[in-house]
Amino acid sequence: MEIGVSNHPLFNLNPIEFLKLAKKLEVNRVEIKLDDLRFKNFLLNKGKLSNFNFKLSFHLPVVDVNLGTPHKDLRRSFEKILLNSIFLAKKVNAEIVVCH
Repeated sequence: MEIGVSNHPLFNLNPIEFLKLAKKLEVNRVEIKLDDLRFKNFLLNKGKLSNFNFKLSFHLPVVDVNLGTPHKDLRRSFEKILLNSIFLAKKVNAEIVVCH
């Protein structure tokens, strides 16, 4: 059975605090919502992430991201944000990437 927890913004936890909470809850999966930029920087430091043994899921940024905008320049910026997040997910071997 897969049991996980997500870093919901209302938790207001930094990455270490969130992962310690997940460990205390004895879950085997964490979903990282990439709207919180602290997690992007944390994930790039593989040494810190390797201290925890979780399966990773990523939720791509949704705050201020609008792929439906008629403005090409904005749409390209949003696409770049999402693509960079997907590349990050691949780099840290996330098993699931969620976007809606």
